[in-house]
Amino acid sequence: LSCDFDSSGAASALSLLLRATSPGSSLPAAVGLVALSPWTNLACDTPTYLTNAFAAIKGADRSAVVGDLIRREAPETVVVSSRAQALQYVAYDPALLTYAMASPFYTSPEQLSRLPPMYLAVAGGEAQAGDGIILAGRAA
Repeated sequence: LSCDFDSSGAASALSLLLRATSPGSSLPAAVGLVALSPWTNLACDTPTYLTNAFAAIKGADRSAVVGDLIRREAPETVVVSSRAQALQYVAYDPALLTYAMASPFYTSPEQLSRLPPMYLAVAGGEAQAGDGIILAGRAA
């Protein structure tokens, strides 16, 4: 079993691997995970939800855009709208926002040690970049 997904699909794939590597699981063994821009923290509280907010900068001689190009919202709006989507995903049960099977960012060190090799790729400017960066660091 190998899983390759992006965004919330990557988090779902990671949840599947957590289930497959749980003691007593009858699911097939996993050989790896490729996760692109994984949305693993349904609480949406890593710093990049605020620091990577979209901004259009207009200068005298040029213009530039920085931050998350997909989520073109103010920083506080990114957090609120992301959390609203997350709550809808977990049937409006706020306890599930930090439950590892739904929100793999909260996976324990023991659970992480059972996972197969993972490749987590994030863009430095995306709002949920912190989710993948912190989880990758914990899994290493």
